[in-house]
Amino acid sequence: METGAESAEEHFRDFVTSRWQAMLRTAYLLTGDHGRAEDLLQTALVRTHRRWNRIDDPELYTRRVLTNLNISWWRRRRITEHLTGTVPETAVQDPHTGYETRDALWTAMLTLPPRMRAVLVLRYFEDLPEAEVARTLGCSLGTVKSQASRGLERLRGHPGITGDPGARVLYAGDRAGHRVIVAVSPRNPAMGGTVILYGTAGTPVEALRADPQPPNMTGRDGIAWISADPDHTLIVLGPPRTTAVKISPSVTYRSDGTPTRRTRTLRTDDGLILTPVPDAAPGHVAIKIRLGERFGEPVPLGWPTSQHEDPAFRPNLTRAAAAAEGHVDREQAQGLLWGLGALATPPWRLTYRYLWGGPLGAGRDALIATVSGPETPTFLAVQTTYTAPDGSTTTDRLGRPAGDLSQPVGWTTDLGGSPAAAVRVPNGAGVRVELREGNRTIATVSADATGLALFSPPGLSRERLRACGYRVLGAGGKVLHRGGLDIGDLHTAVLGGSDW
Repeated sequence: METGAESAEEHFRDFVTSRWQAMLRTAYLLTGDHGRAEDLLQTALVRTHRRWNRIDDPELYTRRVLTNLNISWWRRRRITEHLTGTVPETAVQDPHTGYETRDALWTAMLTLPPRMRAVLVLRYFEDLPEAEVARTLGCSLGTVKSQASRGLERLRGHPGITGDPGARVLYAGDRAGHRVIVAVSPRNPAMGGTVILYGTAGTPVEALRADPQPPNMTGRDGIAWISADPDHTLIVLGPPRTTAVKISPSVTYRSDGTPTRRTRTLRTDDGLILTPVPDAAPGHVAIKIRLGERFGEPVPLGWPTSQHEDPAFRPNLTRAAAAAEGHVDREQAQGLLWGLGALATPPWRLTYRYLWGGPLGAGRDALIATVSGPETPTFLAVQTTYTAPDGSTTTDRLGRPAGDLSQPVGWTTDLGGSPAAAVRVPNGAGVRVELREGNRTIATVSADATGLALFSPPGLSRERLRACGYRVLGAGGKVLHRGGLDIGDLHTAVLGGSDW
């Protein structure tokens, strides 16, 4: 027959067996040294064993003993050792090597006073509620909050973050079911100077993922970033005067192809918003920051793109370019698709057709195509590319809902530093095209073999030229088609304007 003492001993052994790894991890986080962590835990368990029959919550009691023993050890150590602003390398060996930001963050953690470090460990590493942290440490809830606030502030100013004296932690904490750490480092130009570690709430800091997607708005304007997770975590750290953020997760389209933005507004908590955006659409997400009472201009957010390209993407693109009228440069054709991430991310999810391509002269080429995404209307896109003598290029993209593709397309551009107009007439080789301002004909030209008519009228600004129209003439001067030259910006046609 089992005695009460034997039963208690068995329960204690079960407790040690089931909780050893978790409590050893807590001890390591408190000490930063594996050997001393084991010693600390063994000593704490001896004390827990002595009081086993008198404690209601053995794990709470053991955590409290661990914390108090570590504080006592630290105080004794201060008498015999000189403390510096750095930590010996042997005390900061992280089992997950190669993650410099996490190593630096842990180095900074070990410079904090033990009680402050204990608050951060229990709150952010062990994911205990503030009330539970207070119970464990035997202090008030207010003390936990103040110690956590001061600890995070100390981390923000620590020169060891990412090994850069100019780096600092901007935010570390749990919100909306996620754990996020944001640090800025001038030595990390690939991410715009920003390091973002994230995961679900409760994830140990050393296990947080480093996101490869550069954030937006880096610098004085703040930081905005959205994750690739299915719930698309959005974090916005605005300037101190930020009072709210308007989020537009997606765009819908009316029957005529006109875009309409969905929006919602969230108030910030000390300039911070951390929220899931499950209805975010690839390339559509944009935000507006409100400083005081006024919202600023929209800020589109970059969208994480898979680095594993569809192997059929380039062969399909080459065939589509070869099927167009005129000559379509393959690199320029690919550039158009990569520039339309708002329709589909990645670009191999796009449905596209190249209609025409060719040179305009003075180093400028043009490309006309139709493009649509999985759930979007079809858009007509007109891309002009200027290649400078040094080989650098600049691109201009115009567009609108596709409409009737059998009709001519007119647009304005720039040739040799002067405003110009182009009209492309499908199957229109040799037809006459008039450029008109109001009721006045400015110039008349015949389209080339591919149906392209070019105008370079002297003395007209591009704004004035954009307000002009054109007429396509048939036999005997009969007007076959009338059109305008201002087809609008492609980005605006796809995503709408800034008035939302």
